[in-house]
Amino acid sequence: MQFRQGDVLLERVDAVPANAMPKRSPAGRPLLVAPGRGGTRSHVLAPGSDVAAWSLAAVPDETPDYLVVGLHGARLVHEEHAPIDLPQGTYRVVRQREFDPGLAAVRPVLD
Repeated sequence: MQFRQGDVLLERVDAVPANAMPKRSPAGRPLLVAPGRGGTRSHVLAPGSDVAAWSLAAVPDETPDYLVVGLHGARLVHEEHAPIDLPQGTYRVVRQREFDPGLAAVRPVLD
């Protein structure tokens, strides 16, 4: 099962990898799934979402690589896309990437 919201793809998987670490959002703020341009128009999980996030990177400001949605579900929101209600399950977060010829590097797309 897959869900897409702009440049973010959520793909259902069997489990979170053993080397992933828990990721927490700052108190009182929704969990950031993918940042938007200039810090606005980000993909976030709505307050009240029943979700745990996991990251493969040790950097605290990295977005999650995996989401474990609990029995009560979660809602992914973005101001330019329809919200997505996620059913219970484990999801891998895949962000679209693009090649920047000026930097000669691949970077995440910012929606």
